[in-house]
Amino acid sequence: MDLENVWETKETLREEWREHKDILVGAKFSGAKKEWEKLFTQILNANGILLQSNKKSEQYFVEENTGVKLQGGDLKERLESFLEEGVISKIAYHYGF
Repeated sequence: MDLENVWETKETLREEWREHKDILVGAKFSGAKKEWEKLFTQILNANGILLQSNKKSEQYFVEENTGVKLQGGDLKERLESFLEEGVISKIAYHYGF
């Protein structure tokens, strides 16, 4: 399954969970979220980017080779080199860039 499809599945289940609070939907959402995180992390790592968290559990992106934090335009430029624009636009709000 590609990254964009995993994102869409996760977000659809999130909305269903918010609307119905069904325990089975919640479990499916949790599984889809874990699948998204795993696949996204694998793709980032394969392209030399690490996704890290600080003490406040805020996530940020780091250049693997230099340890430099990637933000804004620099981050978007790096992501554009291996992700489709549709995926970037979907995750931009979630990750705050």
